Amino acid sequence: MKNTPISENNYIYNSYLLKRNSYLFNGNNSANNISSVNRAFDVSPYYSSSAKFGLYGNSRNTSKPMPDTVREFISNAKVGAFDLKAALDKLSGNNKEKVSSFDYRSAESSNNDVLTIKSVSSAQTANDSSFTVEVFQLAASQRNTGNSLTADGFARDTGFETGSQSFTLNVEDKAYTINFDVSLTDTNRDVQQKIADSINSKNTDVKASVLYDSKKNTSELILESKVTGAEKAESLDVKFTVSNLFKSGLDLLGLDNISQYAQNAMYSVNGGVPLTSPTNDVNVGSGIIAVLKSEGMATATIIKDRDSAIEDVREMARNYNKILEAAEKNRDDDRTNALRRQLLAIVDSSKRELSRVGIEVASNGSLRINENKLREAADNGALERFVASDKSKSNGFINRLSDIADKTDKNTLGYATLSSSSFVANDFRVSDFNNNNDFYLNSRQVNRFAKYENTGILLNMML
Repeated sequence: MKNTPISENNYIYNSYLLKRNSYLFNGNNSANNISSVNRAFDVSPYYSSSAKFGLYGNSRNTSKPMPDTVREFISNAKVGAFDLKAALDKLSGNNKEKVSSFDYRSAESSNNDVLTIKSVSSAQTANDSSFTVEVFQLAASQRNTGNSLTADGFARDTGFETGSQSFTLNVEDKAYTINFDVSLTDTNRDVQQKIADSINSKNTDVKASVLYDSKKNTSELILESKVTGAEKAESLDVKFTVSNLFKSGLDLLGLDNISQYAQNAMYSVNGGVPLTSPTNDVNVGSGIIAVLKSEGMATATIIKDRDSAIEDVREMARNYNKILEAAEKNRDDDRTNALRRQLLAIVDSSKRELSRVGIEVASNGSLRINENKLREAADNGALERFVASDKSKSNGFINRLSDIADKTDKNTLGYATLSSSSFVANDFRVSDFNNNNDFYLNSRQVNRFAKYENTGILLNMML
């Protein structure tokens, strides 16, 4: 392959930019079409092993590779900036849905022994509301409780036939053959456990277990449907039966003893007509999914989901600190240090307001969360009032920090000086896949790539 150093006006260089732009933005982005683009923009040797695109790795002069501080800054600052912008957008409601962290709702129960809150499916509720739920009956599954046998008694003495045995477990409209073996030395509990294991090895809606009472030295074989609820409201609903067991086996094990029939949950909301549900997970209103626990009465109340806002504040602080730390490590770079100074200026100008809601500015400019203070501010509405007031100001903390996060995300390389003394001219090789040529870019030309963000040929946009 021919090596051709070029100038910025060189045909190969400019046709390369145009060709890459065409592939990326005109829908011609199949794996075959852009494979050569990928090869030409593989940054892994200079940035990180997970980088997707970048300048080709082999340099003509490898005496001074990109410093670790620059590589780490580009990687950490880009990820941190993207996540910081996302957290700020959630707090302020600057998103397509126009829903902020403070618009989300959760719910609480006045009596967790009667019902607990599983979820609130509605993202927003205009007004706080409550629902009084009276539980008359819980949904239940069919349960067969076998006879209580002496656990360590020999099965043969109890009357079990030795040898290979089987019976049929009928579940709804399906029949399953359950095989087990009874030996001369098996105890009653051994046989019960063998049957339970055989049932559980089948893919059925019935689970089996052995209930052992160490004080009484007794054991019982329990069969239970995995499904709650009754389809037949007018009669007892039998989900499974046992048949074809060896002679007197049913009498010995008692597997056909139904101790609990399948039934639906019965409840009412705000004194209304009784409702039924095949499960104990019920919608009591406004998207509140409650889990019924016992008979009785409880109130489910919608409240603001303070935890969402608190977590978004934590996320904002974490990612701000990530960018600041990355910039601090590369502060000898004038461009990176300019970003660092901008971040420090933003938090410094708002540190009094931030402190009131539990966001403390440390001596090095990083953000620290005072959990107790943040929780108090979320509970009493101070955090929401701060965000609402601040986001209305063009020079407020949220808008300024969001703006710098957006710029850092979209133009990470703009905050790193690739033309510093750490690099040598013509240090990067690019393959021209049309003309089968290699050509080199000096570090000033590399920086030029970072200026083409809006036309799709920004290097860091592809990281």
